[in-house]
Formats: sequence, structure tokens, C-alpha cells
Amino acid sequence: MKPGAQVRNILTWRTLTRDGLTCRAVVDRALISFAAFVYLAACAVTTSAQAASPTTLMLTPAFGQGYYRGSLFRDRFTDTSLTFDLWHAQDWGLGAGFDRTKLYYKLGLPTLSQDAWQVNTHASYAPSTILGRLGVYLGLYTVADSARGGNGDGVRVVAPLLSFWNTGKTLNLNIGYAHSHYSDSATLPGALTVTQWTPSIGVAVRPARDWVELRGDYIRASNPLRAQGKSTTSALTLGWTH
Repeated sequence: MKPGAQVRNILTWRTLTRDGLTCRAVVDRALISFAAFVYLAACAVTTSAQAASPTTLMLTPAFGQGYYRGSLFRDRFTDTSLTFDLWHAQDWGLGAGFDRTKLYYKLGLPTLSQDAWQVNTHASYAPSTILGRLGVYLGLYTVADSARGGNGDGVRVVAPLLSFWNTGKTLNLNIGYAHSHYSDSATLPGALTVTQWTPSIGVAVRPARDWVELRGDYIRASNPLRAQGKSTTSALTLGWTH
């Protein structure tokens, strides 16, 4: 998986959990209430220093818009992002990105604006002792929004990931971890840190046609008062891609 996909996943998780945050499972259930969700990848520009060079540079702007159905206060949101990725063959890579989300409310409530910055690096190695490639990824993220003192403001995240792909790319194993620190809340007492473990296994059922992935999420929050009353949350997701 390329770093950009992982980054977008975390940034979307953070920006869509303005009022409660903590877990992907909560966010996934919230997405069901959207009347429509449109995500447009504007373009991906790829250049190389030389035609035979293994180094690839990618610049990806994107825009998304979503609507809330049945919400008393929320109307819609827009998401604009720009990511930069540099890869050198399969050996190493660097990335950076910026994401701005605006959440529009009903009843004349003020619009919430949230900015997220990220930098990441990854490297992989194919040792002669195993039939595959080992990879490591590290992402650093910071989030700030216009509602100072809320759960979505002053967020700092460290997110490493270890992965394995077999030689034929029919098996993928991942173990991800994220440690998040949130600034003090203006309305709720106590500090808040959140840790998340995300193991997953993916298998190609019919190579180049179908991909099945089983993913687990275990999330622990240090302060339930600022985490929707929950100290732990877990989820198990089975996905199929054709």
C-alpha cells in the first residue's frame, strides 16, 4: 500500500470525528447517515528525472464533499487536500500533505474549519532468508481547528506500520499502531491520549481479480469523559475487492 492511501485514511478519520472522535468504528457508522458522498481525485502528476530512473514524484490534489441526512445541526462538509510523494523504486519513500475540511452547520451555527498536516517516510527490504518483502512506515500528523479547545484541536499523532508482502503479492500482513495526544478541552476535564492497534491480513483469492482482507481495530482512550464515554473500542472488518 502506498503511503498516500494510509495518510488519507487517518486524516479523514480525524476530520470527521469533530464531536466525539476516538475510533474508526464510530466513524464508519456515522458515514452511513450521509445522503451522498462524492470524492473526486482531481489528478495525479508523475514525473521522473530520467526515463530510466527508478525515482518517482507524485503530486495529488483532491476534493471531496459529503452531506448529512437526518442531522439536526450538521448540513454538509467539504474536504480539500494536496499530497506529495517521492518513491525510489521499492526501497524507500518520503511524503507530505495538507488537508483542509470545512464543516457547515444548520440553524446559523458557525462553520468549523480544520487543518491537518502530515509527513511520512517508508522503507522496504527483501532479505534472502524469506520469500517476500518487509516494510516499515512512519507517519507524523498534527491537526488544528477553528474551535479552540475542542477535541479536534491541537491533535498530534505518531503512526508506525510494519508490513509483509510475499513474492507473488498474493499475501499481505500488516500491524499498525497509532498514538494520539489531544490538547486540553475547554468544556471537558482531563487530558486525553488515544492508542490504536490495527492488525490485518489480505489474501488474493484469484490473483489480479479478487482481494479479501480481514482487519481488526482495538482502541483505548485514557479519558472516557472525552471519548464518548468509552475507554476501549474494538472492531473486526472483512472486506472484499473485485
